[in-house]
Amino acid sequence: GCEKDELTKPVKVNFSVELNSGKQFQNYISFNKGTISFSKITFEGNRTEGEGINFETKPGFDFGSFQFDTIDTGTLITHFDIPQGVYSFIKWGVKFAELDVSSYDFEAETAGLVIEGLYTTVEGVSIPVFIVVNSFEGLEIQATNASGLGNITFADEKTYTATLQFDMNYVFSSITKESFENAEVEDDELSFIEISSGSNETLYQLVLFRIQKSAKIIIE
Repeated sequence: GCEKDELTKPVKVNFSVELNSGKQFQNYISFNKGTISFSKITFEGNRTEGEGINFETKPGFDFGSFQFDTIDTGTLITHFDIPQGVYSFIKWGVKFAELDVSSYDFEAETAGLVIEGLYTTVEGVSIPVFIVVNSFEGLEIQATNASGLGNITFADEKTYTATLQFDMNYVFSSITKESFENAEVEDDELSFIEISSGSNETLYQLVLFRIQKSAKIIIE
């Protein structure tokens, strides 16, 4: 019985989100903050001893909306109690939820994730950029530890953090300055570039693909 009890002891795992845009990859574009809302978070884990763990948050649970930025601490979303053990595999899934976008300047009426930045044109003018991801999208991410290698250990009486990182350096590493120079600029009173399913759609599809491919969850 004792061995079994050891394997079911819960460990607190905080779930947070941050923007990884610390080093400027291109001198003409930078991202500094985002807003996100979740409708569901799922967890799937295989342990070297003990049975696999699967769970998801309650359907329809309202996490609220969260602002996050490039500060190292990340923004805390929620926490989970996850059975301790040595995990050889962990996959998280997130589904976005509707954000209230009424205070933004962009045209899109729905979003689950908004990432904001500044683009500097060849003339040296700074224009706000909004990446507006539809609320029906989501992410599936295999988690790693801080080194990126090996198993992930949840040990009793410790607290861990699983940080969802959006790596804007990677997202834009293959997107040329020409893509921005050719982007459609919305010009009401303010000029801005909106990258969404309704504006600059081709760029949006590429950016969305690269966000989904490069998002990381690091557990430490």
